[in-house]
Amino acid sequence: MKYRHESEAKLLISELCRNEDGIMKAEKEVVKVSRGLKRYIREMSKTKDEIDLWYKLRNAQRERDYTIARNLLAKGSTPDFVCEITGLPLEEIAEL
Repeated sequence: MKYRHESEAKLLISELCRNEDGIMKAEKEVVKVSRGLKRYIREMSKTKDEIDLWYKLRNAQRERDYTIARNLLAKGSTPDFVCEITGLPLEEIAEL
């Protein structure tokens, strides 16, 4: 027994299969892009954390230098000597 639109159905089925392949390929590409984006976000987060850590360390070193400079000045050291020891500019030492 044959259906009246059997030949049309074959065309529709083959077109649907072609479209399904295209959809599957597109989905695979979206997954690749998503993975790449997630990897990029992880790398950027890691880089940001490293930069934040560097700033924290730098600020801690700077505060340590100011503390040393204040202590040296309190003990009667000259600003030139404090500058030589701490590496702080004379202008900043003068403000302490």
